[in-house]
Amino acid sequence: MLSFIRIDRKPYRWFINQAHRKLLETYLIGREASVYESATKNILKDNSARTIFPMDFPEMKVIVKRYKMQNLVEMLKATFISKAHQEMKSAAHLIQYRINTAYPLGVMEQRKWGFVTDVFVFLKKIDEVVTLKEFLSQPISVESKDNLLKSLGELIRKVHQARFFHKDLHIGNILIEPSSLKAETPDLYLIDLHRSSIQPHFAQSYGVYNLAQMVYSLSIVLPLTDAYRFVKYYRELDFRRNIFRDFIRMVFTQAEDLRHKHWRSRNKRCLKNSSGYARIKLKDKTRWEHVFLDRRFKCDDIFGLIGQHDKMAAQEPNKLFKHAGRRSISVLRNLPAGRHGGTADVVIKEYRYSVWNKILSFLGVHPARKEWFSASGLNVRDVETVEPIALVEKRDLFFTWVNRSYVITKKVDAQPTGQFLMKNFSRRIKESGVLGNKIRFIKQFALAVKRLHQKGIFHHDLKANNVIIQNPDVCYFIDLDRVSFNRETTLEERVINLAQLNAAVTDVISKSDRLRFYRFYSYGEECLPWKDRKDIIKQVMQATVKRRHFWPLPG
Repeated sequence: MLSFIRIDRKPYRWFINQAHRKLLETYLIGREASVYESATKNILKDNSARTIFPMDFPEMKVIVKRYKMQNLVEMLKATFISKAHQEMKSAAHLIQYRINTAYPLGVMEQRKWGFVTDVFVFLKKIDEVVTLKEFLSQPISVESKDNLLKSLGELIRKVHQARFFHKDLHIGNILIEPSSLKAETPDLYLIDLHRSSIQPHFAQSYGVYNLAQMVYSLSIVLPLTDAYRFVKYYRELDFRRNIFRDFIRMVFTQAEDLRHKHWRSRNKRCLKNSSGYARIKLKDKTRWEHVFLDRRFKCDDIFGLIGQHDKMAAQEPNKLFKHAGRRSISVLRNLPAGRHGGTADVVIKEYRYSVWNKILSFLGVHPARKEWFSASGLNVRDVETVEPIALVEKRDLFFTWVNRSYVITKKVDAQPTGQFLMKNFSRRIKESGVLGNKIRFIKQFALAVKRLHQKGIFHHDLKANNVIIQNPDVCYFIDLDRVSFNRETTLEERVINLAQLNAAVTDVISKSDRLRFYRFYSYGEECLPWKDRKDIIKQVMQATVKRRHFWPLPG
């Protein structure tokens, strides 16, 4: 069992592992300035919550985590028990139960007026390891994968038997020694223990939640069948079938809930300061603007492009890609691509608002913000769409509502669906390769729409030209200001989208092609049972006729 002692050296308070007291007293205690100096060099990770950096001593290599006090509440919490102290305590508990983790050396707290203002935890570095997520993203043999899943199931079972609840359990917080795969039991390490707790009694709900976290994270890089096998290894296959079936159902249902919760959480980052986006407020005597910006790009460059757009709209509107109603669209080139270097061609979509839209903007609801949020949402859910760069809202100085807004996205080399079909499939079908390419396009197009619906996305205006085609295998969904995200898309919403596409697609796509599209779309869909599929086709055709399509109703 690990033993820790407290050493006070104002303004610092140390909690050190007694077994390594000599090491810390030699290199760290009384030399706290060297810790702060190292915190600015060779940074391994840096975000709003913590900074991670190495410190190397002759006897040992050390990883240091500096937890940032983001506000007064964090300082008050840390005064009683800091995240660093919690990590050290949790690591000691796991080691007591012979569970691999980063070995704790000690904690350093800086205090002022009794409050913790800065805190560090020192951990022994684990050599030659990678995260399980990185490892599983690479090709791996079937036998090695099976051994790994078995070891992973045994690890999580041991963690739960130790009454240990990790609130952020995923494959990014588990390390593996790739060289240990030669053995039957790979060496796995559980890390990032600051969000964990030791329970007096480990409830089943904690276990189900942890397993759901693991299933969700595994499903990102592995098939669901592998996630199922992991749960079986966790339960040791010693439960009655009906009990295990109910347990699996609970785990996978909660995993799906976590998936949607994670999507929503990541989607909201585009509207606030985060690692990927910046929110900037600009206000002076003549302007009041809100900017939501991809951090790879500069605000000044964005305003330079908007100036070009406005000048073009005022002096040469014929050069705009589109100029109608309350929207204008331009295509501009050579936006500097931030820290990655190079340039990017961009599309600028300008929105001008009616009084009603201005009033709604008080609530943060207007078409440009919907477009920005939806583009980010599709990217988060791995659905093909244009990459969002910036949203600029120009507000009234007196009423604070949005007068005008701009959405800037990367330009993709793609064509509207109708144009793509006429260009590639209007020739005689007997020509070499035309039929094969056509079937290939229909299949990929159907699967893209299917993915959209499977992820709970409903595009209220899914006409053909709101899907642009790069090649027969890749299509992008655009015009996203009327997109909604739900737990699942209803059958009624699916019928609406299918009818919209059916009515808008050019006659180059024959009746047989349309039925082929539906077959690809509906294959394997549990919500579209075989006995109901003919009725669904009738519903689609009826909705299509209402849109003045030429198709007759079936007799």
